[in-house]
Amino acid sequence: MARKLFHNILRINVAETYVPYQSLESKQMLYEILEQPNNFLDSLKRYSSSLTAQMTYGWRTPSNQDPKMKLMFESLDEYMRLNRAGFAALADFFPILRILPAFLMPTKAAAAKCYEDQKGLFLGHWNEAKSAIRDGTANPCQAVDLAKLQYKEGFSDEEAAFLIGEATDPGDSEPGLTVRRQWS
Repeated sequence: MARKLFHNILRINVAETYVPYQSLESKQMLYEILEQPNNFLDSLKRYSSSLTAQMTYGWRTPSNQDPKMKLMFESLDEYMRLNRAGFAALADFFPILRILPAFLMPTKAAAAKCYEDQKGLFLGHWNEAKSAIRDGTANPCQAVDLAKLQYKEGFSDEEAAFLIGEATDPGDSEPGLTVRRQWS
């Protein structure tokens, strides 16, 4: 289902609608680099998160102090930390480890908290995008396209929120499923 949905929202003619976002964010990034060359990495971080947020949810992160950007990076950092710990891979290789209680595998509790944090973050962004759609203020983005497919296909808000939220995760070839799957 995920593959089918992504095929629909990532078609080339849809991707072309994001070119103005790329242009805007590139110009702001170049301006930031000219004004504060020592903050080059911060400018790249803001550029990538803002471009991703525009294409995914229809809103920008105009500065590194944007609270939405900070939440996204904190969530991603925790997710990546848990996946790098190696316990997730062990649970894939030895499924019996999934039934161990949390006191024997502290990473299990951390993964459950990470899942709940991501769920809140993704649902918040998803609900904000759906609200903008209802209000008629939504910019072209993947959330708009996914909301149309949600109506047609009948999947839940939580499924939609994770589908689109995890699509922005650069650290996992199977978006975001590792932490949640290992410990559920």
